[in-house]
Amino acid sequence: MKRIAFIFFVISLVVSCSDKQEVDVVSQKAVDSKESSFVVSEPMAFPDVESLNEYGWNVSTKSKSLDGFVSFAETVMREEDYDDRPNAIMSSRFGSVLNSEGEVIVAGYFLKLTDFGLLISDLAQKETVRTLSKDAATLSLCEGKAYLPSLNPNTPVRVIGGYENIYFFDMFGFLSNAGQVDKEESAETKSPAAGLVLYDKTLNDLGMSIDPYANMTVPPSGSQKVLYDDTHCNDTKIWQQEYYVTIDRGMKVKTMKKSAGTWSKYQNPVEGGIRDWLIVESGAFGEIYGTIVDINKIKYGDRTPDPVHYVYTINARGSSMLDIVNAPLSSLIFQGNSVAASYGLIYQVDAVRFVVNDNTAYTRFPNQGANEENVKKIERDWPTLFAGYLTVSQSYVLDSSVLKRRSYYYSLGCLMYGQSRWGSDYRGSKMLYHYN
Repeated sequence: MKRIAFIFFVISLVVSCSDKQEVDVVSQKAVDSKESSFVVSEPMAFPDVESLNEYGWNVSTKSKSLDGFVSFAETVMREEDYDDRPNAIMSSRFGSVLNSEGEVIVAGYFLKLTDFGLLISDLAQKETVRTLSKDAATLSLCEGKAYLPSLNPNTPVRVIGGYENIYFFDMFGFLSNAGQVDKEESAETKSPAAGLVLYDKTLNDLGMSIDPYANMTVPPSGSQKVLYDDTHCNDTKIWQQEYYVTIDRGMKVKTMKKSAGTWSKYQNPVEGGIRDWLIVESGAFGEIYGTIVDINKIKYGDRTPDPVHYVYTINARGSSMLDIVNAPLSSLIFQGNSVAASYGLIYQVDAVRFVVNDNTAYTRFPNQGANEENVKKIERDWPTLFAGYLTVSQSYVLDSSVLKRRSYYYSLGCLMYGQSRWGSDYRGSKMLYHYN
C-alpha cells in the first residue's frame, strides 16, 4: 500500500470513578526511615486489576491522590532528575496507585517497584520482598517462568529462586539487556526505538514505519535533550511502558536550564501533542447513507481503562482520502453536538466517523495539545491503543443492532511531538507513525 503519513492526536478520556468501597485506602503513617524523607502511606489494596486501572485513570496528574493517600507520583516522581533515570516510570497514573515506597496490593498480591524492576509476592511474603528490593543482586536469583492469571494471564514473570511465591517482572529490561530473557518474552517497551527524530527550528518530514498490528514503538527513557546552547535545551520524551498490571503511554515536554552542572526544569514556552488521529475500521455500515447519521458510543480496546468516545457517524460515500483529511472537522463536530443535543444526550462528540462504503469507515479525531503554554512541563497521556478491537455499545439515533458491534481498527497515521521555543528558535523531538 502506498505510504501514508497523516498526523493525529489521541484524546484521553477520564473513566468514571470506581466504587470507593472497592478500594481499601489505609490511613497514612509517617515513618522514621533513613531511606525516605517522604510520608509513607500503607499500600492501597485493590480487589482486581480493573479496579486499580479505574482508580489510576481517575487521579489527575496535577493533583494529589484521593483520601489523603501519599503517592509515588506526588513524591518520588517529582524529584528534579527523576525522568532521566534509567529506572524511571513515566506514567503518573500508575505512580498514583503506588505509595511513596512504590508499593500496591492487587488481587491479594503485593507489588513493589524497585530500582531494577517489579517484585511480586503473596501478602505473607511482603517483608521478605521489601528486603530483596534493596539488593540488585536479586536479579541473579531469577529462574524459570511463571504465570499469575489474576494479574496478567498472558505475560510471564520470573521465579525468584530460593523463595516461595516471589516473582520478578523485568520492567526496565535489565534481565533482557543481560541476555537472560528470550526475545519472544521481552516486553515491547524493552528495545530502544530506532525512530526517535530530533529536529531544530521546525517539524519536518522525517519519520519511520511501524507495523500497525504491533504495539507502538517509542523512544527509550533517559536523556533526550536537544540543545540550544550549553545551558538551555528541550527535553521531550514520547514513551510507552508496561507495568505488568497495566500499560500506559504518553509524552513529557519541558525546557531545561543547566546551572552548576545540573539540569533543571525551566518555565518557558513549550508545546506538545499529537495531530489529527486517523483510524480505519471494517464493519457493516449499510444503514448509513444519504443524510442518515448516527451518534455512537465506542470503546477502543478491551481493557477496563480503555477510553470511550462519542462519535458522529456520517455518510461519506464517494469521498477520497484527501476529501476526508480536508473535511471541516470542527464544523462537523459542532453539527454532531447539535444532533446529540436533539436526542437529549449530555455527551460531547469528540470524533467524526466517515462511512465510505458498506464495509469501511474512517474516524478522525481533532488536534489536541497543539497550543503553546508557558509552563515548566507538559504531560499528556493517551490510553488508546494504535490498533486493536473496538466495541460500539450505543446507536443513539438509529438504535441499530447492526451498528452495535465489535470490529478491528488500526491507525493510519499520527505525528507525536514536543518542542520548546527559545526566542524565535524551536527545538524538540518527534515521532511520526504512518501505515505503509
